[in-house]
Amino acid sequence: MMKLPIYLLVTFTLSLVNLVSGTAASRAELWQQPLSQLPKPPDTGTPEGNSEPGTTRPESVCPPTDKPLTAINHGSGSDVTLAEYPTWVFYTPYSRETVSSLEFFLYDETERQTIYKTSIPIGETPGILQLKLPEQPDNALEVNQTYRWYLIAYCSENRDDGPDVEIDGWIYRQPMTEELEAQLQNPTILPYLTYIKEGIWYDAVRDISQIYAADSQNQAFENAWETLLQVLGRSHLIQEPFLSPMGSFGDTEE
Repeated sequence: MMKLPIYLLVTFTLSLVNLVSGTAASRAELWQQPLSQLPKPPDTGTPEGNSEPGTTRPESVCPPTDKPLTAINHGSGSDVTLAEYPTWVFYTPYSRETVSSLEFFLYDETERQTIYKTSIPIGETPGILQLKLPEQPDNALEVNQTYRWYLIAYCSENRDDGPDVEIDGWIYRQPMTEELEAQLQNPTILPYLTYIKEGIWYDAVRDISQIYAADSQNQAFENAWETLLQVLGRSHLIQEPFLSPMGSFGDTEE
């Protein structure tokens, strides 16, 4: 599992507390304790995914882009959620004029069962997309289970040769424990700080992207989003706009 360097974790958590909390001075003190005394992130053993495309087909008609199709996730080991219906956050460099379709697939760990699939509406410009799994029983993730996902772009109507661009990854649903639930209900700690501390990165990305997308003019939320992208190695996406509000797409197919 890839672990966040201690100095980055300290900087990140303290900066988020100072930026968002109305009682920043007192709450920041909670994070002065040695990190060695904090619980370690769960070792789920999730495999590494491909958060950016490895290669494209030689005959691909996709136009070149300054930035690649990207999953905003941990990408190695800590691809974890507590949510029965989690959220994925992606950057797409494409527009309606350059891509014929963008499709998301979610499978079980063996890739023999399709849990969910959908075509994602493509915006007029590049930007950040948020995809929430629709809350339907057939889509629900089971605890202690790992799932495989793909995001695929087709730049032409001809699909005989397979996708033009593809990224993929994993997501593991961790069970809620009494200790973790108590931490998340603690009014003195922001929930996504607990997610970060425990290595539950899908939920940390969801929460921070959601508050920033809802109020991008808020300096505290903007700084929190920028810090998150820097920690995850996605700082090149800081200036990219959000293309759709949370949950506005992703419920077209089962």
